[in-house]
Amino acid sequence: MKNKYILLMLAFTVFSCTIDDSVDIKEEESYVPKFPFEKLDQTNFNNASSVLTATPTNVRLDSVVNIRYYKFNPITNLSDYDSNALNAHDKAYAPPPPEPTHRSSDHFHYNENKQLTSIYSYSNYDYTDVDLSVTGELQYIRVFDYDNQNNLITSGYQETNDSETIINQKEFFYTNLNVLKEVIQNDWTKKIERSNNQLVIEQFSSESEWKYNSIYFLDSFNNLTRYIYQPSTLYEFKDEFFYPKNIFNPFANLFPENFYSFLVLGESQGGFSHFSAKSAANYYQQIQVNSQGFPEVVQSGSYDNGSRTMYYYSNN
Repeated sequence: MKNKYILLMLAFTVFSCTIDDSVDIKEEESYVPKFPFEKLDQTNFNNASSVLTATPTNVRLDSVVNIRYYKFNPITNLSDYDSNALNAHDKAYAPPPPEPTHRSSDHFHYNENKQLTSIYSYSNYDYTDVDLSVTGELQYIRVFDYDNQNNLITSGYQETNDSETIINQKEFFYTNLNVLKEVIQNDWTKKIERSNNQLVIEQFSSESEWKYNSIYFLDSFNNLTRYIYQPSTLYEFKDEFFYPKNIFNPFANLFPENFYSFLVLGESQGGFSHFSAKSAANYYQQIQVNSQGFPEVVQSGSYDNGSRTMYYYSNN
């Protein structure tokens, strides 16, 4: 059972990274989309300032729906992604919208103190079902707990049968000034040091010789501008992030201000104050923004090869 939930955790990490990365889908040169997405309303995006400001704190994320579209063959009931192994000679394109090949969703729950307590994650594989209120099958539940000083102290995965058994639990430790200093998960420890705009996380295992560093470069809003991953003294991997518009990250208000959200959400999705891109000019024409400055729709590609993510919020 434990291994099953480790796989689920990895699956969530992949999903959370692809919300931003999916917009960089590389089409084959010879492929022409047959069913392009509708153009998004650009009014609020065009009105967004290029000067970054602080995120409004009264906005809470209610749910995120991610829909993936492939070249779908309604005769075989499979997408090209699934049917390549069948060596079919005549592959139909996707049916006209709005029939997706897969839909997943996350639903966020808060307590009376406006603290995020759980995220319920669902998958719906019925491409004929276009009712977004039909969530599908519950995959896993992420849970969060806090101390009386509003510090996030644990996060983990709960059994989907509501047995309240928490697995893959992370524990977060703070200084007496409520500064996050350490994260422990099983035999792995992360030591956290912040100096000006640079955050260094040293990770090591008590049961092996593995040790590596992650270095985060943050701006005054704790937006990630550059990320360096060093698995050894011989190698390192780098990523850069850009914020060309004052558009707020949907995940910005999930956790307390003294907590680094990427420790839960991952580097790409981030949970930073502002919505980011890995290129200064890649997909911002495909974002629809609401009147409060948060993304409502992010999409890439087309109905026969693309993805669409929709965000829903509440105010308090």
